[in-house]
Amino acid sequence: MSRAHLARQLTAAITQAACKGQSRWWTECENAHAAATTPAQAQAAAAPAMALCAGCPEVTQCAARAELDSYTGLAAGTAWVNGVRRPPAAVVLKSEPSQRRAG
Repeated sequence: MSRAHLARQLTAAITQAACKGQSRWWTECENAHAAATTPAQAQAAAAPAMALCAGCPEVTQCAARAELDSYTGLAAGTAWVNGVRRPPAAVVLKSEPSQRRAG
């Protein structure tokens, strides 16, 4: 079974996510995080989304999906670049390829 297929299965199984129905707001948080030029800006941009993740019952499944799907953005309480966890304060260089997908 391919990684992409497993990621789609995980996405379908994530039904109780705290961010469900918040894709526009989530995308705004991710865009602000991606546009940050300092660690402080990146941390501040990620903070609202990370706060939502803090109490989410699906955080483990979300992290598995982010890794399998080579996700770039905010998910499971942290930042991701090509499926690798990064601290939310990390500033992503604009030259790094993105696999951003709105959920």
